[in-house]
Amino acid sequence: MAVRQKRNLKQRKPLQHPEGFSNTEWSKILLDKGCGEGWSGTQKQRKPLQHPEGFSDTEWSKILLDKECGEGWSGTQKQRKPLQHPEGFSDTEWSKILLDKGCGEGWSGTLIGDRFMREIKPEELQKNPFQMIGKEWLLVTAEKDGKVNTMTASWGGVGIMWHKPVAYIFLRPQRYTKELIDQTDTFSLSVLGEEHREMLRYFGTVSGRDEDKIAKSKLQVAHEGATPYFAEANTVMICRKLYAQPYDPACFIDKSCDEKNYPNKDYHTMYIVEIEKVLIS
Repeated sequence: MAVRQKRNLKQRKPLQHPEGFSNTEWSKILLDKGCGEGWSGTQKQRKPLQHPEGFSDTEWSKILLDKECGEGWSGTQKQRKPLQHPEGFSDTEWSKILLDKGCGEGWSGTLIGDRFMREIKPEELQKNPFQMIGKEWLLVTAEKDGKVNTMTASWGGVGIMWHKPVAYIFLRPQRYTKELIDQTDTFSLSVLGEEHREMLRYFGTVSGRDEDKIAKSKLQVAHEGATPYFAEANTVMICRKLYAQPYDPACFIDKSCDEKNYPNKDYHTMYIVEIEKVLIS
């Protein structure tokens, strides 16, 4: 008589299921997610991500699984402090809005009117700087003693300086916005869509000394802390001044740059600023 050989079965410790799930329910979820043999998935033990106020452990774990946040129910496990929700929203309503917007790990963002802005790191900015600055243009906006002014800029750049993410812009001495920037520590750079092109031209040709440009534009001024920017922007950089220096005509190597761009000898001041925050819609 042939003797049946016993199969060598690997013993695995089950992954602790989240509160609110039975062992059977959790094993089915893991198997449905393709987590492998038995019900332990990859068997990595992870601490659960703290759910936002207003969600039970069970509700939050289901949301993370629906978002395909990975092994177990802990998502990426990045801990973020929740952003204070705008007035009129409960924690639960606001966190759901953020999840619907694809904010991913944790929950952060800001709601300006009916537009949603979320924060990214400067190095996560996907815009081509040649297109963003040279073609789409920037609005340079500053505030002093309750007075907000802005101007259009199409010269500048972004990069790394002194181990910091920076932008650099250039302002002529006659610009009213320059007066405000010279008296404040921060200002913003806003990028608006093509539908605002005529308004950008207007901001670049009329001085805030002569009329209230912002009131005439009907654009909405928002604030990040004390720094003003435009709620209609698709990209906003909140900037802190690091360095300023007027151009010295003696330093031009290519003298044609001086001759073509400064017939009135109104040389720009260069500002190097740290990009402290980037908001995108």
